[in-house]
Amino acid sequence: SSDDAIISKSLDGIITSWNAAAERLFGYRAEDMVGQSILRLVPANRHQEEQEILQRLRRGERIDHLETVRRTKDGRLLNVSVTSSPLRDKQGTIIGASKIVRDITGRKQAEEALARAYADLQQIASLAAHQLQEPVRQIGLYTQLMAAREREALDSDTHTAMNFIVEGTQ
Repeated sequence: SSDDAIISKSLDGIITSWNAAAERLFGYRAEDMVGQSILRLVPANRHQEEQEILQRLRRGERIDHLETVRRTKDGRLLNVSVTSSPLRDKQGTIIGASKIVRDITGRKQAEEALARAYADLQQIASLAAHQLQEPVRQIGLYTQLMAAREREALDSDTHTAMNFIVEGTQ
């Protein structure tokens, strides 16, 4: 009844169990996948990654929340988080692995959209800073010029205010 795909496999990568969530996630029925290689779900450029996972599981290691990509029956690529644990028999010998796969495509898309928005904001801020730089510099220069020219005529509060303007523009 899990919303996450739960898949068991042998140590040579052959699928031994496939739950209903795996059917929904990948589009394959259990009878299509049990007995097949797990590599059926793994894009070709990630086959080495799966071999490394199997090696770690053979050593008794657990893989927690590995973010990777898997392929559905219709060829779509999914961003997934995979947690794999070794399965042991009664004597403690590792005989396979249990894998929980969670679709994180929505989260990854949101992260990418946020990163694009952040990059756009940085570009806008940089452009705005560049566009404002010259007018602000001009305000500072003209304030300095006025303060120097009218030094004797300015009261101390006005002189202080002009100094604040010059410092602020710098």
